[in-house]
Amino acid sequence: MLNSREKKILIALKEAKKPLTISNLSAITGVTTRTVKKDIEILKQKLDRNKVEIITKPGVGVWIEEKVDDEYLENVLYSSNKIINPIFPDDRVYYIAKRLLETNNLMTLEDFSVELYVSKSTVAKDILKVEEFLGKYGIKLYKKPKHGIKVIGDEKSIRLANAEILKNVTTKHDEIINDSLKDLLKDVDLNAIQRIIQGSEEKFNYILSDVSFKGLLIHLAISIKRLWEGKKVTLDLKDLNLLKKEKEWEIAKDLAKNIEKRFNVVVDDTEIGYITMHLMGAKLQNDIETEKFSENYLKRLDCKLYIILKSIVNDIAEMTGYKFYNDKKLLVGLFLHLKPTINRLKNGVKLDNPFLEEIKKECGIAFEISISFWEKLKEFYKINVNEDEIGYVAIHFGASIERLKSVDRNKKTAVIVCATGIGTAQLLTARLTKLFPNIELIKVLPVIKAKSMLKDLSPDIVLSTVPFETEEAVVINVSPFLDEEDVDKIERIVKNKKIDTEVKKIKSKILNYISEDLVFLKIKAKDKFEVLFKMSQRLLALNYVKEGFYESVLQRDSFSSTAVGNLVAIPHPYEGFVNLPKISVATLKSPIKWDDDKKVQIVFMIALDLSIKEEFKNIFDELAEAINDKEKILKLVDCKDYREFIETFKA
Repeated sequence: MLNSREKKILIALKEAKKPLTISNLSAITGVTTRTVKKDIEILKQKLDRNKVEIITKPGVGVWIEEKVDDEYLENVLYSSNKIINPIFPDDRVYYIAKRLLETNNLMTLEDFSVELYVSKSTVAKDILKVEEFLGKYGIKLYKKPKHGIKVIGDEKSIRLANAEILKNVTTKHDEIINDSLKDLLKDVDLNAIQRIIQGSEEKFNYILSDVSFKGLLIHLAISIKRLWEGKKVTLDLKDLNLLKKEKEWEIAKDLAKNIEKRFNVVVDDTEIGYITMHLMGAKLQNDIETEKFSENYLKRLDCKLYIILKSIVNDIAEMTGYKFYNDKKLLVGLFLHLKPTINRLKNGVKLDNPFLEEIKKECGIAFEISISFWEKLKEFYKINVNEDEIGYVAIHFGASIERLKSVDRNKKTAVIVCATGIGTAQLLTARLTKLFPNIELIKVLPVIKAKSMLKDLSPDIVLSTVPFETEEAVVINVSPFLDEEDVDKIERIVKNKKIDTEVKKIKSKILNYISEDLVFLKIKAKDKFEVLFKMSQRLLALNYVKEGFYESVLQRDSFSSTAVGNLVAIPHPYEGFVNLPKISVATLKSPIKWDDDKKVQIVFMIALDLSIKEEFKNIFDELAEAINDKEKILKLVDCKDYREFIETFKA
């Protein structure tokens, strides 16, 4: 099958009264003479020479031999006049943008109408979207009435936009070099570039992920094409000197040397600089052990980033109840991921996340945590992020949550209750830590405050040096000196399943925040905005939230969809709009369209703040468990009254 440019050349040759020069065809197609020559050679291979033969003669031009099978030619050109360019079947916008980026000539609406087999009015609407897309890269459309349009932008911006188009139109879950990519970059030997990158991986002992590999391959292919056309990028000398100090510079130099040799181009230091930046953003994945990265080592690599990360991780741990500060693998993993990511984002290089939807579905809580993380990180670095980047960081938090759960399953939590909360309790604390490393001491409380605070702390056991009773946990009366008899009692209780039973009794935290006045069952709604407004207004009327809550919920949902799958959405605001922590629930008579591809029938509107930080972890865990239980969600949707809903949720 011919692509649109090949068809354009063939039509021009068919209709020409005399041979056309390569320059003529270059002007007609809007590409370089070099590209036209390659297109003609490919056309010769695709066509049956016995039915249509293209003749080229230096000094004369190009023409079609007089003996032509007209029926064959018509079939080749027009057999499927409804087909849009097969490379871009679903998105004319990217097609038009790419065509404009590849030509210096003006192109008319008529040109695109003919190529895409759509009306000029349709093309005019597409052009508006093209203008919006290119505008993100600082590229403008120059429009000359009755003559056409063309792009105006610097070489760096054109390359970035071109790379983004290629990433969007090639299949993410496919092989590195698929047919689509080959057709888009057929002027360049992609297999040769692949071999060069693979050789570099072996030589310098690093591994690129599939997504990073494809991104680098596309970057190099675009660079080669632009260098063939005499287009060069610029880079500030100060930035270039900084890049030369990076370890990726040596890898980039080696890649450049092999590119020069294979493709007969000159790759100067500026080009090497851009390859370096791409490598810095590609996350080189060496097989490394976390233990090798000490705090001092990370500080030497980037002291500012290390301190910022540690502070943000601590803040999020404080906010959510997850003990992220205890997970060294999380801090190291985030550091190694973000150091190149920040450089990449500063230079406008985006990286697709082929598993974004899976991450949002399977790691919903981690995704929400990642959003909070990025909001805090953006205060220190002037960068913009999208859902792809949020998803990558969510993987790190999701893995950490699983590690922490594994630790928690083998660990018991304890609270010490004593007369004053100080003095002899310190001795008991030291003895307990030494003798029972699998018991985590979460608080030392004076007896007068113990009963009111234990419900929120939810310990597995209470060690009390004074007479004390509670239904919130198992109580063990001990001496401040923790003698042998006390040790035996603790060991027996810790190993006894009774503790697990007691913990289950106090597990459900989320229901503490779902009151009858905030539950809407089987309501009718035409869209998500109607549902969100109704729920927000009730929270506001009862003074549970502040003015601006609804607007913040909309802002958060527009940034990244709060529909998490299984017909569930968990809308919530950014921080600062909650007076009293609450969770509102709405079920719908029929599912509504939440986003382009997601339906929702049950909504948990979260209005929580740091006043219940000790319970965040349990609430998130419980919500995540409910969301992933398809059977429970369907039962909740069918509930007819508040009591039935609560009992179903507990089950």
